[in-house]
Amino acid sequence: MNLRDSSEFYEWQSKALQEDEDKMRLHIRLRKCEMQLTRERAVEALKNKVREKGKNAQEIKREGKIGLDKRERMEREEEEERRRVAESIKAERKRVTDVAETLKSRKHEAAVALKEAGRKMLQDRAREDQVTAAERFNKIKQLQANDRDGAAAQAHISPC
Repeated sequence: MNLRDSSEFYEWQSKALQEDEDKMRLHIRLRKCEMQLTRERAVEALKNKVREKGKNAQEIKREGKIGLDKRERMEREEEEERRRVAESIKAERKRVTDVAETLKSRKHEAAVALKEAGRKMLQDRAREDQVTAAERFNKIKQLQANDRDGAAAQAHISPC
């Protein structure tokens, strides 16, 4: 058996403990550094997030203003379109009224012309009837005169 001096063991043990302690300290320092870096990253991320939210808020405000302007422009355009439609409707109503008045006038003129034509036709027929009556009267007179003349001529002729 090989016996060694216990001082060597204590020295080795002391070195091993020192190495373990150094490793532990190093590990603790590394852990602290990692935590510090993580904290710094978190702070930077938070700052970035705040900046991004600020930009987003500005963008939303800008878009809101653009949206408001766009909506106001659309409302103005719609109002203008309603005015044009109203004017068009008024013009169309006036045109329809004018056409109705023209048709009414033409209908009245046609009725007057028809009435005049009917009156003229009645006058023409009355004249024709007068002429026909005068011709009949003259024919009857002529026939009567012929009958008288024929009777007088027969009276001169004796049948014997």
